[in-house]
Amino acid sequence: GRDGNMEVYRLDLPENGAAGVVTRLTDDPGIDAAPVVSPDNQWVAFLSNRDGAWKIYAMPAAGGPAVVIGAPKGDTGDWHNQSMLWVR
Repeated sequence: GRDGNMEVYRLDLPENGAAGVVTRLTDDPGIDAAPVVSPDNQWVAFLSNRDGAWKIYAMPAAGGPAVVIGAPKGDTGDWHNQSMLWVR
């Protein structure tokens, strides 16, 4: 809720231990939550209800448009307690 509702952010940490740079990746009135980064660090997947129903979205980790990659089966329950994993 840094900007009024749940969004996805990226934190870039410099190697010298200085403060990191925070980049907002999503900007939607819906809830964007439970982000997970792909093993190659190129993609971020997250759970969102931005179109009224919970779906799984993916977007480039550098930023860009988010696309629907699927819908969770069954009820998402308490989305605060949800997490996702990348599988091969």
